[in-house]
Amino acid sequence: MEFGKNVKLKADGKTGLIITMDLSKELGPSSSGASILVASGHGPLGQSGIRMGLNAYFKQGASFNKKGLDLLGELNGENVEWEVDGTILTLKCDLGQEPRESKTGGKGLILATTKGNKKVGKSNIQVGLNLTVTADKKDKIDLSKICADTPASNMKLEVDKKVLKVIVDFSKECQDKVKGGGKYLIASSLGGYQCPKPFDDLKITLNITSAKKEVEIDPEDTPQPVNEKSKGVTYTVSKKKIVTFYIDTTNDFGETSSGLSTTVGQTSGKMAACDASCTMSIYRRDPNKKAEPKAKEVKESGTKRKATAPYDKVKAAVKDYMDEADGDLTVGTIRRAVCKKMKWDDEDAAIKSLIKKAINECQEEDDGDEEEADE
Repeated sequence: MEFGKNVKLKADGKTGLIITMDLSKELGPSSSGASILVASGHGPLGQSGIRMGLNAYFKQGASFNKKGLDLLGELNGENVEWEVDGTILTLKCDLGQEPRESKTGGKGLILATTKGNKKVGKSNIQVGLNLTVTADKKDKIDLSKICADTPASNMKLEVDKKVLKVIVDFSKECQDKVKGGGKYLIASSLGGYQCPKPFDDLKITLNITSAKKEVEIDPEDTPQPVNEKSKGVTYTVSKKKIVTFYIDTTNDFGETSSGLSTTVGQTSGKMAACDASCTMSIYRRDPNKKAEPKAKEVKESGTKRKATAPYDKVKAAVKDYMDEADGDLTVGTIRRAVCKKMKWDDEDAAIKSLIKKAINECQEEDDGDEEEADE
């Protein structure tokens, strides 16, 4: 199974996971511009219950030294070993051990980790890996589901000529509440999800929630706008409460706030047909546009302050936390952690707004960066 960029996964029995990547590949600059990305994989592994954070990279100004792979030593990680064959690096993970708490404060329990970014011999490449699981799922890990057909929770994608269809089953009783939100989760893309061919230049983020476990929604045969805020997104409802969203992939609603992509479809807020709330964004990344490198800033110290921080400082702090965290990256978790670290007031509305904007942009860019794995 391919996962992320230049990363392949394979289950090895009931408790083994094999991760491979080709170290000779270059994926371009990281989002900070400080490194050249070689491999990147972030997010849930299908429906297995496991979340992965993996990056392989070398610093700007360096280059891949294949001969340096001959000097590969022991990894000295936790429940993970490595080996190299040609330019293929293999990480063999034993997930049958009891997971432990993270030392960096993340909510996820550590299944396997490289214990920091490790140099791959003298190749100039560094690799960092975290495999985590939440406490409520640690006894329900199922590696057979890392290749689950659905790209997300209760959501599937279909292609019809120039139209992308997003199909959600509203007939299912909601089981899980959104952490910190008090609402039930109907469907989620589990972060930014790459659309199937021929629309693999598009990514979609989707979250649908409801205050009730069961959602009442009437059949609708004629495509309707989701609500007044919708741009290029309509839907129909079958008698079995299957909701199909339609996105015309030829749409262009202008650049996103990051300037790296164009918006193809977008909607947010309460759906006109029911009490559920739907937030959906479909965007097309411009491969010719790269994030500008950011100068390193000195973090300020002192007491909490309500003054709004510069946006570039907010985004840099959010990016740092998202790269280092090994648990569930909910908006609330990121906001509280960033505000605590930077001594900002996490109840300040302006700070909340800036952090939410920064989170959306970091997820959209999704180019990976140098990740500091759990020590």
